[in-house]
Amino acid sequence: MKILIVDDKTENLYMLEALLKGNGYEVVSAANGKEAFEKLRLEGADMIISDILMPVMDGFQLCQEVRGDETLKYIPFIFYTASYADEKDEEYALKIGTDKFLRKPMEPDEFIRIIQGVIRDVKEGKLRPQELALGKTEETFELYSERLVNKLEQKMLDLEAEIAVRERAEKSLQESENQVRLLLDSTAEGIYGLDMNGNCTFANRACIQSLGYKASGELISKNMYDLIHHSYPDSTPYPAQECQIFQAFKKREYIHVDNEVLWRADGTSFHAEYWSYPIIEDDQIKGAVVTFMNISARKKLEEELEQHRMHLEKRIRERTDELQTMVNLMAGREIRMAELKKVIKKLHTQIESEGLTPVANDPLKEAGRDYT
Repeated sequence: MKILIVDDKTENLYMLEALLKGNGYEVVSAANGKEAFEKLRLEGADMIISDILMPVMDGFQLCQEVRGDETLKYIPFIFYTASYADEKDEEYALKIGTDKFLRKPMEPDEFIRIIQGVIRDVKEGKLRPQELALGKTEETFELYSERLVNKLEQKMLDLEAEIAVRERAEKSLQESENQVRLLLDSTAEGIYGLDMNGNCTFANRACIQSLGYKASGELISKNMYDLIHHSYPDSTPYPAQECQIFQAFKKREYIHVDNEVLWRADGTSFHAEYWSYPIIEDDQIKGAVVTFMNISARKKLEEELEQHRMHLEKRIRERTDELQTMVNLMAGREIRMAELKKVIKKLHTQIESEGLTPVANDPLKEAGRDYT
């Protein structure tokens, strides 16, 4: 059983072909009525399942051509459509010779059951494919035109409704973007985005002002490494492969740095603290978001505090040395006094051993009394 399916949408053809082949049918496909009619003339078919709204030649015209052809007019013809779905569309389809009028969407099992029923009825003689009930007359043309105009009007209404939905969605999106922009521009930190090539995708007001630019257009699509991160504080080149900002891409994690500088538009630089965060979507890195602050004032204060600390340490060392000298002097004096007392004691002992009587208030005895 060979079935010709006709639809201008590739996804519809694919799904219908898979369904029919899965149930044992041979399938031939065409993208419009003209292509389908040419294939029918060349290789024939045992059944036709066609959409209606198609370019070049629509389903109504195809059905009329088939029913008007002596070699093709008895092939079972089924419409399967979502565009022409009201009762007048079905009424017109039956008048021009279709055998079944099916509306999308339909459950696969139900669809196959109907197809099998048509095939069975044809084999048993219960269903004879319809001949063209209306000839190619003015009446046929009027009915066809009426259905076509009706469908175009419906399409216009659908299009207007879709446009209205899109306009509301775009307005909502614009409001959301404005809110995000307002939040970004309300922060003190500079924030900008990078794509995978290191080019700027957005920049908030603080970023633009901190870097000495007048508008975001001066940064968007520009390589931020070339603009603001190309050199060390002493102006020696900063190798791109060592750039910490891009490490967020490689390591898939955020980077925090507070010992580098960023360069302004006028060629001056400032000490910066920055964070680089990778943007990951569906496990794929799409870029990075960088947040930075000018910490030149903080660095200056840290340098002043460091100088003050070093000055205090120097004064402490000097005072410690002075105290140590005094301690050493005191220790030397005590040693000399101890030695002097020993000499006095020795002299006093000699005097007494020679039988001499010390005088009253003997200074030698008084001086050495602690050792008697």
